[in-house]
Amino acid sequence: MTNTKNSKKKQASQERVGFISKKSLVYGGYSLAMVVIVVVAVILGNIAISYLDTAFSLRLDVTATKIYTLTEETKTIVGNLDENIYLYTLFNTGSEDDTVQAIVNRYAGLSMKVHAQNVDPERNPAFVKQFDKNNLGIHTGSIVVTNEDQSAFRVIDYENLYVHDSTSEENQITMVNVESKLTSAIYHVLSGQSQEIILTQGHGEPSSDQLAELIGFLQDENYDVTISALDALSEPLTDEIVMILNPLVDLTDAEQEALRTYLDRDGKVFLAISGLRGDVPMPNVDSLLSYYGISYVDGAVVESDANFYQPPYPMYLLPNYTDHEIVSPLKETGLRVVMPSAGRLSVPSDMSSAQMHVEPLLSSSVTSFFKTTIQSGAEIEKEAGDAEGPFTIAVAAWAGDEVTVNSKMLVFTCAKEGLIYPATLSAYANSDLLANGLAWMRGQTDDIFIRGKNVNASRLYFDNYSQVYTCIAICVAVIPLIFIVVGLVVYMRRRHL
Repeated sequence: MTNTKNSKKKQASQERVGFISKKSLVYGGYSLAMVVIVVVAVILGNIAISYLDTAFSLRLDVTATKIYTLTEETKTIVGNLDENIYLYTLFNTGSEDDTVQAIVNRYAGLSMKVHAQNVDPERNPAFVKQFDKNNLGIHTGSIVVTNEDQSAFRVIDYENLYVHDSTSEENQITMVNVESKLTSAIYHVLSGQSQEIILTQGHGEPSSDQLAELIGFLQDENYDVTISALDALSEPLTDEIVMILNPLVDLTDAEQEALRTYLDRDGKVFLAISGLRGDVPMPNVDSLLSYYGISYVDGAVVESDANFYQPPYPMYLLPNYTDHEIVSPLKETGLRVVMPSAGRLSVPSDMSSAQMHVEPLLSSSVTSFFKTTIQSGAEIEKEAGDAEGPFTIAVAAWAGDEVTVNSKMLVFTCAKEGLIYPATLSAYANSDLLANGLAWMRGQTDDIFIRGKNVNASRLYFDNYSQVYTCIAICVAVIPLIFIVVGLVVYMRRRHL
């Protein structure tokens, strides 16, 4: 009897075991299928998101200075494309620059007319060679911007995509110029036109090596740059912009006469004069200025208000803007330019000819003063007899009437550091000022200029230690004390409820 019961229990147990195993197998099969489906869905989702991010630039830009966010100017240009534009990055496969690639992909995401692709220069040397017209070589990491039939193209060197701090041992990146260079190159490919600039030599101007940063900037702005002495030009001046940067010796009589003749024929001249040029007479430079009634006073403008100079250098001016169209955009955005070692310009209040016009662009503050001489190493202080500001340090001059504008001249008084050094071109708005001024000379005030993006967020600067201590006291003591008091008040009120 007992054996029979045990046998039945054992049989029932085996049936239950078999039944449970069968259910477990079914549920296990479902679970495995769901796991496979989820894994496949995740993989396909990642692929789809990656594709959509590349095609439509969906990734959020959480950088402090919006490095990856394209400006409205770029969006307008790319959004209005009526022909295909191709952006070829030239990185070795597996060694791509993520920042460059991300920004390039954002261009492709703006328009179906923009096509982005990386071409490995080691695997495709023939492709790269066709864009190396001067046989100088194209560096790995550069970007080629071209149209569909490659009849117009621009090569952006990798070194120009970033600005480095040359004063630091690490040569750290301080600014990303990818968008600035790309949009300018696209604009050049679309227009197919460029203005020639002649950088003069023969008067102690900066050498070609010293001008490398400026030349790169001008070329990125779609200017064809020639470095030449005026008397070495093979053809007469026609429509070029002649840039005379910080001459140390005077123009020759023939050069001065040729430039005045060029101005008579609607010429364009850009002249930069260093302050404190000393006892070097420059009658021909002065004569060129007198074409518009301008005169230059040698010396140096000195600022006494720290809001108008770059500490700790009171001769590195941060001048005021007028409302002229060249500087009004800078005035509206609050961008500052720095003008080191500036002399001053005297502008006639009443021109003898209604066809001549001189308009100030930059001026020092009312607290500035003017030194005719400065002893090296001596402390600069205002003395009796020093002229008091404000002083004009940059002007735009032109001949003609409201309907017809003929010749044009821009005159800046500043040392060469204000125009050719990377630190001032990138860290301040000097590049904006230069771009706007050259666009005005061309009569193209609607030209596009996009600033690079600073890698680091803007810093807070203090003029003296009292401001530092005040800020520390507020952050360390005052703000915490406010929270403590508010907390105590809330606690006491709730305690008596």
